[in-house]
Amino acid sequence: MAIAACGLLELSGALPPADPHKRVYENAALRLIGALTESCSGSPDPRSNALLLRGVYNKPKGEGVDEAVIWGDYFYVEALVRALLGWKPYW
Repeated sequence: MAIAACGLLELSGALPPADPHKRVYENAALRLIGALTESCSGSPDPRSNALLLRGVYNKPKGEGVDEAVIWGDYFYVEALVRALLGWKPYW
């Protein structure tokens, strides 16, 4: 969901201000970020420093199901920065 939120914010940013889809993409991204924050943020294990829970590494093999994954944390932070501070690509 965090990756999808980043993608939707990227799409929104690429559209001109008058395009009606711009707000649709932005609002969908903000709803995803809100859902992540509400249902997946925080760690019940005090030994973990993960920002997001409920990630999946390899569901077909049953590996890393309902755990923290580094790319989840990265894209969650990126989505928050995009939504709150604006995003300036570094490449």
